[in-house]
Formats: sequence, structure tokens, C-alpha cells
Amino acid sequence: MSTAKPSRIHPRTIPKHRRSLSSQGESCTTTLATHSFSPAAGTYPSAQTVTISDAANGTTIYYTTNGTTPTTSSTKYTGPITVGSSETVEAIAVATSVSGWVNSATGSAAYTITSPNCSATYRITPYIAVGGVWNTTSESTVTVPSATTSVDLGPWPQSGGSWSWTGPNGFTSTSREIDNIALPATTNTYTATYTFNGTSYTQAFIITVN
Repeated sequence: MSTAKPSRIHPRTIPKHRRSLSSQGESCTTTLATHSFSPAAGTYPSAQTVTISDAANGTTIYYTTNGTTPTTSSTKYTGPITVGSSETVEAIAVATSVSGWVNSATGSAAYTITSPNCSATYRITPYIAVGGVWNTTSESTVTVPSATTSVDLGPWPQSGGSWSWTGPNGFTSTSREIDNIALPATTNTYTATYTFNGTSYTQAFIITVN
């Protein structure tokens, strides 16, 4: 009785899909997580100090505040950013000392700063009228020929706060504009005080009679 010998299959005849995965080799990549912003995006009454955080080590953050998409050519984040006006901070995280990581998606946070610059917006702008004619140029001093000359003082802003005045001979007023003021001396000083949101601004008007 003869015994059949088992057939031998050359390795080269094994279908590729049945070979060991170890002979094929594999690689994978991981995308860096989008970073976080603190404080969070939103509306604030004053300038904010913004911190950008990334959970992964060995990364560098690049950011922009001008509406462009950040790249590795953008400003490198090295510490908190001061946001003093309304703008959007955009940033990416880039792997710098580890391999197999892909740059993060662009993260962004929009900040709206609402507080006005009170010292610039609400400061007093002085105007004087002589003989009923207003000078269109801002001025706080004027010389008139006679104590009987009609002088009016009308500082701006015209609305939004409260006014108070002091002047010669105990003069007081709470009107914004004071008309036909008394000129009892050679040099007459009237002082206007404008108060807005708890902050007061003063302006002296000097009228000289010559």
C-alpha cells in the first residue's frame, strides 16, 4: 500500500492577504487636540489677558489677531496676550519635539471689548460766543473790549452727563451753556465741571476785559 506524500507549497504561492501583518509594516498619526482659551470668548467691559493652553507636551502654539489663519510663520505664543479692543484670537498647535503628530485644527476665540475711552470721548471741548457769534474753533480764552460785551460759554458734549459751574462773585450754575456772563474784573475765570459715569472732568474759561 502506497502512502501519498503531502504536497509542499512554496511560500511564494501563499496569497498576499494571508501573510503575517508583521511583514507588511504599519504607521499611524495622531492629530493634536485643539487648544483652549482663557477667559472664554465673549463680551467684556475692559481689556482681557488671554491665555492659550495646549494639553500635549512638545508643542508650539502660533497665533494671529488680524483675521488671518495662523501658520508656523505667525507670531509664536510665549505668554498671555493682552486683548484691549474687539478682535478674534486664532491659534494652532504644532508638534516640535515628537513624531507622528499632526498639527491641530485652528482654534479661535472672539472677544468684544465694550468700555469706551472716557478720557478721550467725554473730555470737555470748550466753545465761546462773543456778541452772539460762536467761534467754530474750540477755545477756552478770549479777550473782549468791554465788560458789557455779551459772552456765552457753551462747552461740549451736549448730552450724556451733568454739568456744574463756578465763577466770579459766587456764581454757580448746573446748565451746560451759560449766556451773557458777568465780567466784573479784568480777568474772569469760569470753571465748568462735567460728570459722566462717576468720572468728572473740568475746564476753565478765562475771559479778559481789555
